[in-house]
Amino acid sequence: MAVRLCGRTAIRVVQLGVMQVSKSNPQSAAGNAQREDTSTSLPKANTADGTVGNFLLGESFADIKCRHGHETRLFNIGRDHFVACDSCRTFVHVGSNLMSSWRRETKDVWQANHESVQGYEFIE
Repeated sequence: MAVRLCGRTAIRVVQLGVMQVSKSNPQSAAGNAQREDTSTSLPKANTADGTVGNFLLGESFADIKCRHGHETRLFNIGRDHFVACDSCRTFVHVGSNLMSSWRRETKDVWQANHESVQGYEFIE
């Protein structure tokens, strides 16, 4: 198991490279093999203009856009949902189990999704 630390969020890579996002103290997440409690709602905006990094937060997780006007994509890794901007090479965790599509995906799909954001910056 490998753990990438992104600020106070630990992204845990387990089994086939599937990421699990833990909103907790990264030191405790690194030593704990069990899944931590995950956020089930939109990330909190860092500024008054409703942005998180280069993402503009909308009314729901499906309404997140890149502030630079680039196309974004919504994808799953396990039960966790992410939005990525391939032009900016960034991605953000938008919630867990908010839609059921993840249940019909295989570990191969999650592995491909994980690999698609390798080298991208994770925005908290």
